[in-house]
Amino acid sequence: MTTIEQILAKDIGRPLDGVVKASNSAQLSTEVSEYVITDEVAGHLTDLLEAYTFPGGPQANGVWIAGFFGSGKSHLLKMLAYLLGEVSGSDVARADVVRAFID
Repeated sequence: MTTIEQILAKDIGRPLDGVVKASNSAQLSTEVSEYVITDEVAGHLTDLLEAYTFPGGPQANGVWIAGFFGSGKSHLLKMLAYLLGEVSGSDVARADVVRAFID
């Protein structure tokens, strides 16, 4: 008989953080590889990145990320921080994060 552990690629018995903290890079490579971009998030990310990189685009200093408790705001913020620039003290290169998002 096949068990769920045999079907899944990742170890489901490993410890998981209940909350992703934007300032913590200890599990960054795992978080990047397991981040799921839904169609809705992909559309919003496309809009954001196009506006962010468009010459003469918005001159704002930031963006507002809104959502319900537990909806992934901090996780999204963390991924954006690594996509848009190097974060000091991290052992994960920006190029690796970009590659994970493209794949």
